[in-house]
Amino acid sequence: MFSALLIILLIAVPVSSEEIKPYFDTYSTIIWKPVKQKNKVAILLGDELRISFGYVIPAKADDVYIKMFVGKYDVRSGNIVPIINKQEYVSTNGKTTVWRNFTIEVPDYASKLVLSAEIMHPQEDFIHNNNMSLEVPIYGDAKIVDVSLPTNVVESGSVLPIKVKIKNNQIGRSCLLSVEDLNLKNIIAQKDIEITEPEMTVSLDVNVPKASKSEEIHIWKIYLSCADWNEENNEKTVTLTIRSNNQFPIPGFESISAVVASIIVLSVCKKNTKMMGLVIHRVNRITNILFSHNVS
Repeated sequence: MFSALLIILLIAVPVSSEEIKPYFDTYSTIIWKPVKQKNKVAILLGDELRISFGYVIPAKADDVYIKMFVGKYDVRSGNIVPIINKQEYVSTNGKTTVWRNFTIEVPDYASKLVLSAEIMHPQEDFIHNNNMSLEVPIYGDAKIVDVSLPTNVVESGSVLPIKVKIKNNQIGRSCLLSVEDLNLKNIIAQKDIEITEPEMTVSLDVNVPKASKSEEIHIWKIYLSCADWNEENNEKTVTLTIRSNNQFPIPGFESISAVVASIIVLSVCKKNTKMMGLVIHRVNRITNILFSHNVS
């Protein structure tokens, strides 16, 4: 009897109903890996990275906002410069992960890369995991861009001022700039420098080594020594002609002078046989001395 009355009461009295929304929590993730490197233990300028942005959506949803960003910290301006900056709206039919993939080359003057991902939806219940950010450090890479000389023909024993243009992505490092004569296998000049600018030109005075001949071709190697993870671009070579300041500038001038002197003296003294014999003896002696000096 009681059960029947309860059923009648439930049917007679209207009960309000309310839809229960399922828990909705989206979040983002970032995965990156190198695909092309100069040094297997460091990320350097010019390396290639594959960056994947993932967005987890737990249920069917429309107009989910996603954003992806890649920027470089530029040591020239001190600002983060965008490389990738994209945003879009996506819709899903159920639980899924949306991926956006990019391959980039690490640009010049970057000391680090900044990566960030963001996802938003009006029905979001927990927003504290919607954003993800991380940094990729770019290791130090000093590069000799150019070496300029006032001339490529220099005098033995002189001082030659040279200028070395350097490009770098890390400020505040100390380096040693050296000049090595590859012919002599000797370091002929060195200078301690501090990297204070992303692009800088360093002046260096080089004492030109002595030449053993009247004219010699020398190759100089100019290179940087510092905490650098890419040594392939740390050096340049230049070719110079070094002329001895102890020789006549014209090869063979000594021989020509001896012959001319002989002809002049012989023509003057041709009527005096005794004197001519003495002169011939003196000229031959001088000629032998000059030839032996030229050969040495």
